[in-house]
Amino acid sequence: MQLKTFRVDGTTFIASPYRPGISIREDVFKSQFQVQCDGRFEYPEDERVWGTYHLQGILDLGECGLIEEAMSLAETCVKLHRFDLSGREDLISFSPELITIHDDQGRLVLVGQAHIRDVRWCVPVSSSAEADEVTSRVAKLNSEASFERGWDNFETARLLNRNARVLQGRLVHPIWRDHSKAAIANLAAIAA
Repeated sequence: MQLKTFRVDGTTFIASPYRPGISIREDVFKSQFQVQCDGRFEYPEDERVWGTYHLQGILDLGECGLIEEAMSLAETCVKLHRFDLSGREDLISFSPELITIHDDQGRLVLVGQAHIRDVRWCVPVSSSAEADEVTSRVAKLNSEASFERGWDNFETARLLNRNARVLQGRLVHPIWRDHSKAAIANLAAIAA
């Protein structure tokens, strides 16, 4: 995507491809999307004979100026399994599960499920009615997870909750729905 730039009093501005008529200072533009990865960290028990334990956590992958750049960053991190794990000395492994892209105001832009060495992007809903249906399905999955947790089926409950979070990833903020769908389509066209 070719971005239009111009300078005013020595400061570079970029015309927003998402909001017609709006220009953003270059440094602000380059950090308008935050990319995070939710996953499972595996650590050894204090007594090694007891094995390992897992913790759910979030890693910041970076900031980008375009949705496509954010998607590319996430896909590269997942494909190459390149994550900044500094400061976690005892860490045995990290398993990425969910990629989340938010804008600078915290609104959901796009979600993808990390699958082996690939990211499967969640297609945003198209309408309020579809959003209501997704919300209902998410509530049902979370209810099933709660039931399973009550029977000490913790891994089943965790997987049901993860599936709910993936489905909930379709509930992109309305101002980003069309842009996110276009970014997914562009990525699919490049891959084909």
